[in-house]
Amino acid sequence: MSKSSIFEKLLRSLLILSSLAGFGMVIIVFLSVFQRYVLKSPLSFSEELVGLLLCSMLFLSLPHISNSEKHVKINLVFNLLSDRAKLFTSILSSLVMITFCFWMIVETIPWLDFAIRLNLKTENSRLILFPWMGVIPLSLFLNIIISLKKIYKIYS
Repeated sequence: MSKSSIFEKLLRSLLILSSLAGFGMVIIVFLSVFQRYVLKSPLSFSEELVGLLLCSMLFLSLPHISNSEKHVKINLVFNLLSDRAKLFTSILSSLVMITFCFWMIVETIPWLDFAIRLNLKTENSRLILFPWMGVIPLSLFLNIIISLKKIYKIYS
């Protein structure tokens, strides 16, 4: 099994987890509405959990979307460029992504460390926060790898 196929399987697994988070959000919102309006007893933890699932869904799907380039692209200016300029802008966009992701990792690691050391939990449902928070630097790190891979592909 090659490194690229292992990486692809990792990205696919994260995408599946993202889909499960989205499905979980739908179920929790449905149960919350049902309990609030039918049983007259709202779920106290639904808003917290839906927020955590939404954030997780976004960051778990981001590496797969970046790798497969299925995100929204605006090619109006890009299509007018020469082939050489297109290569330059592709490399530049990957370098901007690497810089942004690296900067965000530098910002999120102390935040994550703080949550682990203090064993931070959500206010109502008392869910441990650091696993949810750990999704963000993982996603950003994988996006750095994807951007480096794109630059390597351009040069080879």
